[in-house]
Amino acid sequence: MTNTGKKPAGFAQGLAAHFQQAQPGDYVAIQAYLAPTADTWSRLQELRVLIRDRLKLATTVAFGPRYLHSTGQLHKGGRPNGLFLQLTGEDKEDMAIPGAGRRSGLAGFARRLQTATLRRDHGLSAALG
Repeated sequence: MTNTGKKPAGFAQGLAAHFQQAQPGDYVAIQAYLAPTADTWSRLQELRVLIRDRLKLATTVAFGPRYLHSTGQLHKGGRPNGLFLQLTGEDKEDMAIPGAGRRSGLAGFARRLQTATLRRDHGLSAALG
């Protein structure tokens, strides 16, 4: 996976370009920073199956940041053959962190952005959605 450096016209075009990088033997990891509800899990599974069937690639799905403890080492230290889709939502609880000078919602987004940036810097492909 390589970052072409070209800026897509919009989200749909960017996502399409992201998945066009897929090669045989690659996999797609859907990393959802969303509330872990049964409904969300069901929809994520539908998305995972859709991507698997369209791209003919292995797929995984997990809620973040919990996946960091299970498959995170594969994503960061394994072969560079993963395409990552990080799904985020608005943090319902955006609370000040005492003494930190920041709010929890911003901290969570910063952690997700840092993860995507690390992947890009290691030649992996990541899309934030």
